[in-house]
Amino acid sequence: MPKIIPNSFGRYLLKGLLMTFNIGSAVPTTMTLNKMTPAAMKDILLAFDVFPTQLDNVPNYPITVEYRAGSVNFGTNFTETQVYEIPTQLSWPVEENMRKEKKLFTMLLYGPDVPTRENPLKKYHWIHWIIINIPGNSWRKGQVVTEYRAWQPFYTNDVHRCIYLVYPQEAEEPIVYNETIVTTTSSDELRGFFNKDVFARKYNLEMPYAINFFQLHLNGSEEEGNIWN
Repeated sequence: MPKIIPNSFGRYLLKGLLMTFNIGSAVPTTMTLNKMTPAAMKDILLAFDVFPTQLDNVPNYPITVEYRAGSVNFGTNFTETQVYEIPTQLSWPVEENMRKEKKLFTMLLYGPDVPTRENPLKKYHWIHWIIINIPGNSWRKGQVVTEYRAWQPFYTNDVHRCIYLVYPQEAEEPIVYNETIVTTTSSDELRGFFNKDVFARKYNLEMPYAINFFQLHLNGSEEEGNIWN
């Protein structure tokens, strides 16, 4: 199965961005992401059909995500083995007013391409990971309500987008979470019947604030690395 790449318009649009921002590469990208503007992110998200199909707005900031195998850089290709363990680093900018307010955030990682990108279950997403009540960007101090798991049985042997989103929590007080905590051994139904928008409304999350995404290649559908190979 060929890689998921931008359509012809998106490919033309992103050639300049590729040279400027090294989009899709699995190399350290902290400085690259620091240069990313909302306009550049919008172009990338349009090309990969993340905006407006998955989002009503373009987040203001990129999320820095580092795995042992490399960095997530808006479309980086990874195999399941490469993202088997949780990232070694997660970070996003925290605006000064939010820092002063001691703003809490929710981070989630979800997959919209179930069972395939061409024929997804539009009402549901596969949820890989949720952390709530994160103080600023100190994600290790947040409350894990869905443990990290890259593998899921409903993906076909294909290429699937996996999207990181960070939301500011509207309330000053931490979210009181009374639902089942999803562990790595929990029933797949608890992960497979997730809807990010329903979750955001239920817990009074603000609009998505930061984003990044990678492409998960299953059973060697393509080699990891640059999306433009």
